[in-house]
Amino acid sequence: MGVIEQKAGKKEKMPDSLKNVLIFLCVVAAGGCILAAYLIRGNLPLDRLLEYRITVSPGKDGSLEITYSYQWEVLNDSKEGPLTWVSLGVPNSSCTLLGYDGAIAGLHSAYNGGGLMEFDLDREYGKGEVAVFSFTIHQERMLCSNKKDASLPYYDFAPGWFDNMEVEHYLFTWEGSPFITETNADRQEGADYVWEGSLEKGERLWMKLYYEEAAFTDPVLVEWAPASGHSEGESSVDDGMVMIILLFTIIVGYKASWGRGRYAYGKGRGYYGSYHGRHGGPGTGCACACACACACAGGGRAGCSRKDFYHTEEREDENDIRGSVPVDQSCTGAGGIL
Repeated sequence: MGVIEQKAGKKEKMPDSLKNVLIFLCVVAAGGCILAAYLIRGNLPLDRLLEYRITVSPGKDGSLEITYSYQWEVLNDSKEGPLTWVSLGVPNSSCTLLGYDGAIAGLHSAYNGGGLMEFDLDREYGKGEVAVFSFTIHQERMLCSNKKDASLPYYDFAPGWFDNMEVEHYLFTWEGSPFITETNADRQEGADYVWEGSLEKGERLWMKLYYEEAAFTDPVLVEWAPASGHSEGESSVDDGMVMIILLFTIIVGYKASWGRGRYAYGKGRGYYGSYHGRHGGPGTGCACACACACACAGGGRAGCSRKDFYHTEEREDENDIRGSVPVDQSCTGAGGIL
């Protein structure tokens, strides 16, 4: 009886196969949590534009005087440091900086070939702070020739957009003229044309206006070509790091479960200690790389992906304002919206 009771009192041992599966699933779950945390952190926005304003005044030669105004809020200063400089888009290299105001301390570099002007700010702006600044340029090579009707040259201007942050509110104003025949403006205020709204990451807006040629004196016309640059928001998530996390999770899970029986004998816990030591290597490397990226960024953010799209060889017919209606010659009504 004693022997029978002793056997009855023993607990059944979990099969090794089931134990291995459970260990593997636990490791995968832990790796999934690490990956999820990395993806969430990588997609958090650094900044947000509370206000983005542009005022455009055309000249008799077809050039434009453009004033850009920003209210730039810092949402995160731990990932890339505080905001200390900005890179902001301009249409092309044929421009002259006329002045700047607000939080801009000075021009770091003029048009750098990528369609950007870089400005140093007057101080570091940390989380929750808003940098308010503006600048004005004289921009040439903007008036496009009309292949369908040479008597109606036009502007097709996409202001600088932002791939990595949202624009809470924009207000773009174009100085009115009795020579404007069509436009895709949202509305007309007095003599001026207005576009207003908000923009998601990577979203852009085109300001398109047709003029009678009588509006200009010896204008310099250019051929229209499509804009380049990103059209959707980007993420700071590194695809390579995602693959490292996935592969590392699978390897650890395998070694901790089915791999135990092959290597544990004769080595004891020393094997796992060595393995965890190698696990610490990539982790340290990642932290070092993140710190390096922060230092290289200098606390700044790339403003947009605006490129010079007026004198490339690739051309496309974009002379129509689809769905629009003519503007009143008395300037009392806005043209239709695309």
